Amino acid sequence: MSDINRLLNQIGRQISDWVRENSDSATGWWEAKSAIQSRQSQIRRLIRQRNETTMGIGSKVYTLHKRGKVRNRDLVADCDRLDQIGERIEELKHEIEELRDRERGLRADEPEIGDDSPVVGDEDVDTAVAVETEAEEGDSGADYPADDTDRDAYDVGPGPGEDAGGGAPC
Repeated sequence: MSDINRLLNQIGRQISDWVRENSDSATGWWEAKSAIQSRQSQIRRLIRQRNETTMGIGSKVYTLHKRGKVRNRDLVADCDRLDQIGERIEELKHEIEELRDRERGLRADEPEIGDDSPVVGDEDVDTAVAVETEAEEGDSGADYPADDTDRDAYDVGPGPGEDAGGGAPC
């Protein structure tokens, strides 16, 4: 057992010696790593500032372009490209709105209606009756069928100034 104890003590001394010898180099290594990390952080911050400044300059140039004050051909070409991109963005936004309207069942020229309940109740609706006027009597019948039985299918109700008879006003 004493051989094992001697061996363990010897290993412990070797580790201790190694740590003492290398602690100076470990400290130096850690300080170097910290200095590198600090400088990399400064570089990232400066790159962000440079990008923000470049974007600010670009925004100012584009604003001047919209006012017609940019003459440099390279800048004009880039600004024209920005105009095209902006137009395409607007087209896509319009297409999205059309798709959403179609999804909701709306046409582009129809207003959105939140309450689609009837304006009048079923008991207030009168049945429309076809009335033939003198001008229609001599008509060739292009708009209505020749016999009176199918005319009700084409009748849309009373015209302006005509009374539907007994219905409540809307």
